[in-house]
Amino acid sequence: VKLKNVVAFEPNPKSFEVLTVNLDNLSQPVKCVKSAVSNFDGFATFHADTERLNDHEGYIVNSGEGDTVVISLDNWQNIQKVSDEFLLENTLALKIDVEGQEIQLLDGAKALIKNAHKVIILIEVHPEVLARTNHTPDDLFATAEQYREFEWIVPLYKNTPVNRELSFFEQVPIGQYDIIGISL
Repeated sequence: VKLKNVVAFEPNPKSFEVLTVNLDNLSQPVKCVKSAVSNFDGFATFHADTERLNDHEGYIVNSGEGDTVVISLDNWQNIQKVSDEFLLENTLALKIDVEGQEIQLLDGAKALIKNAHKVIILIEVHPEVLARTNHTPDDLFATAEQYREFEWIVPLYKNTPVNRELSFFEQVPIGQYDIIGISL
């Protein structure tokens, strides 16, 4: 499948620089947005180890203040429609690594998820982040499933389907996983 365009959001200034350089090498049109994504528009406090170049453990706290711009994907898409810039396409692929804002991101993208012809979600599951946010992988699946049906697979285990009748961690050992959801 050839992508029409790529839109990447990154709130960490150091990681944003790396992201921009990496995506400049793609043949598709690319837009990098220095912003966090969630279910609200505004500002938040970004927590990260500033000594690490590619801090993958940074996260936002919605305190109503801070210097990190935050936007929901639905509102971002609406702004793009008005300004006639990049639009997210009918086939929507979301790679979600937001360190605790997964549910909020999905809630902020509900119109995109509902209205896209096809949706593919790659979501990273970190037990430590789930514990910090008091969520489970099943909560993440259930949030996306509020907007449409998905089949979930675990690539690490040869694309084994996730049985939604069982808890995720009843099916695999507790650990960090990439999980892919494909809309039905």
